[in-house]
Amino acid sequence: MRDRSVIAKIALFFAALIAIAYWPVFLGRVPLSTDDITQFPPFRAYYYIMSVRTPHAELGDAITEVYPWRKFASEAIRRGVIPLWNPHLLAGMPFQANPLSALFHPLNFIFIFLPTPMAWSLSLMLKVFLAATFTFLFVWEIGASVSGAIVAATAFAFGGFMTGWLAWPRVDTSLWLPLLCFQIHRLCRQPSRRNAIVLAALSTMPILAGHPGMVARVLVTAAGYGVWTVLWEHSRSSRQRLAWLSVAGCLAVGLAAVQLAPSIEWLRYIFRTLDMPGFPLPAWQAIGLFSRDMSRQPNSAGVFIPEGAVYVGALSLLAAVYAFLRRDKKDVAFFAIVFVINFCTAYGVSPVAELSQTLPVFKGLRMDEALMLVDFSLAVLAGLGISYLEAFEWKAATKTERAGTVGVLLTSTAALHQGAAVLSMMTQRGVVEWWRSPRSFRVLLIVSAFLIGLQLLQLLSRRAWIVLVSVWIAADLVSFSYGHMPFNRVETIYPDVPLFGFLSQRPKPFRVVSLDSAAPGNVEYVYGLSTAGGYEYMLKRTSSLTESLVQNPGSGFALSFTARKIIGSNNRIVDLLNVRYLIATKFNESESLMRSSPNRFREVWSDGNASLFENLTCLPRAFLVPQTNTETIPSEEAQLARLKENSFDPEQRVILPAGLEPSDIKDNLPGPHELVKYSEGMNWVRLQVNAATPSVLVLSQIHYSGWRVYVDGKRAPLLRPDYALMGTVVNGGTHDVEFRFLPMTFFVGAMISLASVLLAAVSYAKAKRVPPVA
Repeated sequence: MRDRSVIAKIALFFAALIAIAYWPVFLGRVPLSTDDITQFPPFRAYYYIMSVRTPHAELGDAITEVYPWRKFASEAIRRGVIPLWNPHLLAGMPFQANPLSALFHPLNFIFIFLPTPMAWSLSLMLKVFLAATFTFLFVWEIGASVSGAIVAATAFAFGGFMTGWLAWPRVDTSLWLPLLCFQIHRLCRQPSRRNAIVLAALSTMPILAGHPGMVARVLVTAAGYGVWTVLWEHSRSSRQRLAWLSVAGCLAVGLAAVQLAPSIEWLRYIFRTLDMPGFPLPAWQAIGLFSRDMSRQPNSAGVFIPEGAVYVGALSLLAAVYAFLRRDKKDVAFFAIVFVINFCTAYGVSPVAELSQTLPVFKGLRMDEALMLVDFSLAVLAGLGISYLEAFEWKAATKTERAGTVGVLLTSTAALHQGAAVLSMMTQRGVVEWWRSPRSFRVLLIVSAFLIGLQLLQLLSRRAWIVLVSVWIAADLVSFSYGHMPFNRVETIYPDVPLFGFLSQRPKPFRVVSLDSAAPGNVEYVYGLSTAGGYEYMLKRTSSLTESLVQNPGSGFALSFTARKIIGSNNRIVDLLNVRYLIATKFNESESLMRSSPNRFREVWSDGNASLFENLTCLPRAFLVPQTNTETIPSEEAQLARLKENSFDPEQRVILPAGLEPSDIKDNLPGPHELVKYSEGMNWVRLQVNAATPSVLVLSQIHYSGWRVYVDGKRAPLLRPDYALMGTVVNGGTHDVEFRFLPMTFFVGAMISLASVLLAAVSYAKAKRVPPVA
């Protein structure tokens, strides 16, 4: 049994490295690029006064997408609500069903108990710590020395991919791979019910972590490692091992059903599909293996950051070659194959890249994400190579072995030095600090080669070797990763600004949109407002409905309205979406264009940088249209075409895909025709309406499976009026109407997960410990 005291000491070592790399956190700073927010006109004062404005890599999604997810989810859960729906973004969209929300990922639970800025800082550090610890455990488990496991863990956790994508769900998903491999190795060594259940529980973690592309890569790699291990160590117990691996896989699906079932349904509705091909990085981007510059996008050598970040340290690159000299080739062979496949995939090397584009699921994934497996494979090989060097005895070795080890060192050093020379030619002079330049890599390479030479000649004691390689790889990669994300004051994270203060005082409900990127994406719902735009995987109907009004229609990711298209449109789609306020700025044409249409848009606020216009023809969030004014149009294309006609008035007419039943229409009753009350929560909308005639109630929220509607407490038909919205029928008179969102996929998935948890717990408790199988 492994010495637990060693694990504790190593954990303290990794914690110390993280404390060094993230020391500004202890002074109250937050690793978040707030200048990606404060550079926009409404926040301009904060940009010049408070935000750190040093160059940095592309980090905008972290603050405009990931941070709002965590804030939105934690605030809802604190109120005792599971946020299945987000009513504030893109005119309404599923939240929990989007796997990137990672609502049930255990690492995100800290956001429930801590202020969001503090939880954000802690979560980033925790991810690095777990990635390092898990990698150490796995590489040590497969026979590496302590020094080898430390090098592997540091290389992976502080390497290019993990550092570059640290704030994204990619890392949340990827960090579980080494622990999965660790448990698979244990299960193959000791097939038992308990080990299978533990493996199943661990296999749910990357699924719950939220990044579909990385989930596929992590689980396929882990499964491949399990099959490879069983086949390599073929014995009488091979069938038993495969059976337990299969059991673990099936149980994992059940445990994760609460996320899997809604997400599979969600994939049917979003614009982005797995049939859209991914694209590799240009082959020359492989120079990122030698580049220590993470300071900008692209970096000083032209490497895309974070997409092309793949550095794992000079010592790691040298040591990885020595892994092939080990006698035990099982793990070396597997991770060498993983490295080759994913290197070729990421950089478009034939025929592997072409083959990956023919595989189901994988053909729709981003190909640069394969660099995670490139980094992990290099880290594992480096750890095994360091272990070989530690065990090598110069005096006991044959002349051939001596010549081979020295030859590998000289050849590898020369090859990597040549790579550094190419990097130097590609790098802009005087752009970055010396310690990020190609020269620093050369120095690290030479010192690494010198250390390996001393070890080969047995001039270092075992303790000196462990200390030196641990300190050296840490110095290399901590200095490499430090400062990739700027550290900013808490006050600069979505600060209070007059524009959003003004909007928060306006009578709700309404939606607000930014024109021509006058404000950052998704900013509205961070301030408790709703928008018809946003930066997110959008539903197909949302994309189609707004394609004539936005920049880059059909992108499937960003819905950014433009002033020119809105001013030039003759339809009332913006009105129909309850867009009452529009943000414009003098720094582009949006402000002048809006001022050119005073009959439709009235300026209500301005601070010189940003201006706010009120849409005078905006429709309310919910309204009634007499049933006699319905237009039945079965074809969705025809519905959308009719909706865009300038003759169509949604206040007076409503489009339905099918005719209403005659029994739904009753005699007219006296009284006003109005919406009396409106209230909404995360997963519900409640209204009181007073209909003068039998009417269609139109709710300006995007239609999605899982919504139900009740009129006066009784289930009523859920309609899809005006191509993309929700509604129902009401008869004349006053009615209480409630829309509720509880998808059957979530309910069934939750029941399956609960049953799987109970089954796993009972089975684990009743299982007996089984000795390892030879």
